Amino acid sequence: MSITEFATTHRQGPYFALVNLGLVESLASGVFSATEAIQRFYHAANCLYIRKHLRSKEANAIMSHGVQLPDFFEFLAAEEAQGKFCHELEAIRSLSLKLLYRA
Repeated sequence: MSITEFATTHRQGPYFALVNLGLVESLASGVFSATEAIQRFYHAANCLYIRKHLRSKEANAIMSHGVQLPDFFEFLAAEEAQGKFCHELEAIRSLSLKLLYRA
């Protein structure tokens, strides 16, 4: 899904937050892998779109956390990678809620 598909109104921040909350749930439950999340959402084109159109430090931070997700599994032991992964998901969740309730 492309961000531009749902970002057609002036209230893009709450929609972005809701999509991220769904992604966090999908990642936490194993429906999506970290690699799939990058391929589907946390990729460079969407990062640039968010930076240009949302102009929100929270939204930009969410994308930054998202792009890091697969890296943990490449460079860390499995247990440590899973801990970092969960920590990053919680950071995305927290930032998404902040963005949602600020609207």
